[in-house]
Amino acid sequence: MYDTFYVCAKSEGGKQTKRTQERQKDFAMAASLSAAIRKALRVAIPNSKKRTMQNRLTKACMQWIQTNPFNQTQSQQQIAQLKSFSFTEEASVPKLFNAVTIQTDQLTGTLTLTISSFIPKKTIHAPAGTKQLLLTIAAASLGAKRKSVITNVHHQLTIPYKSKPVEKQTIGFNFKLQENCISLVAVTINYFVKQHNSQELQMVKQHKWKPSAIVFAQMY
Repeated sequence: MYDTFYVCAKSEGGKQTKRTQERQKDFAMAASLSAAIRKALRVAIPNSKKRTMQNRLTKACMQWIQTNPFNQTQSQQQIAQLKSFSFTEEASVPKLFNAVTIQTDQLTGTLTLTISSFIPKKTIHAPAGTKQLLLTIAAASLGAKRKSVITNVHHQLTIPYKSKPVEKQTIGFNFKLQENCISLVAVTINYFVKQHNSQELQMVKQHKWKPSAIVFAQMY
């Protein structure tokens, strides 16, 4: 019998279709935007280097870019693909995040965030022994095409974890906006529990207790 030999020949390649080229361009843009978002909101992201989260965020950016947002006629566009994006899949998003409202003013260059009055123990599910919450609010504006960070600010609120209502909170930021600019706000919660036989509070480290999500996403 004759032996059979197989030879691998190097592909000469082929011309990419226009659609393939466009998709590659969109993906590159989405990856750059995803990286810029992670950089701008990193103070509110528990683990900004987690690969699966990065891939999910890039996919969400890709879905938005494929809607052709730069050719839309509206002066302000809500970015549904990014709003409510959760940076920690393991953690459920608290109802409190839905009680956050955002207003921006291009003329005065301000962003105002309002958190409605709420009762911590009714609104936020927390691990056993929780005594205190730390809310970190990060706001950023990005150049939608150049992926550059224009504004990057944050604010923190310490809240006792009790059944007593927390008053309405209004927080103002100096916030520069410009044409083809994306404005984003993310919120994260850290829980603090009392250590055994100690008055000191310790932050819970498990990611399932680190809810973090984008609560506002808009393009101008």
